[in-house]
Amino acid sequence: MDRQTRDLDLWIPYDPITVAGMARFAQQMGQDPQAHPLDHAGLRLTVGELPHPDVEILNFVAGDPDFDACFNRAQHLALDGEPVVAISAEDLLAIKQACAAIMDQDAVNLADPEKRAASVNTALKERRDIALLERFLAERKRD
Repeated sequence: MDRQTRDLDLWIPYDPITVAGMARFAQQMGQDPQAHPLDHAGLRLTVGELPHPDVEILNFVAGDPDFDACFNRAQHLALDGEPVVAISAEDLLAIKQACAAIMDQDAVNLADPEKRAASVNTALKERRDIALLERFLAERKRD
C-alpha cells in the first residue's frame, strides 16, 4: 500500500538567517522575494508548476511543532555523500494528524465547494499516509 509523493516538502526554521537565505533563493529562481511573505511564519515557496510543484519550502507545518525539537529527533543521513535530515516517523505522524484535522475543519467551514472538495481530498490523502505511518511504527516496535 505504498503511496508515492508528488513533491518534496522542505521544512526550514523560521529565523532571520534562513529568511535572508530564502530571499536570495527566491531571486535565484527568478521570483520576486517581496512577493513572498519571507519575513513571517507561514512561508510557502513553491518551485515547479502548480498544482503539483517539484518542491515546496515551508517555515510552518500543521500542528505548529517545535522545529528545533523535531530537528534533534530527526534522522541525519547521507544521500550520495551529501547530508540529509529527515523528520522522524513519529513527528511526521503528528504533523499528518494535525493536517487531517485542519482539512476536516475546512471541509465543514469553507463556503467555496471547490475548496471544500480540495480539503476533503487532502484529508483523505493524509489519512492514507497516517495509516502507512502507523503500520510502519507498529512493525518497527515488533522488530
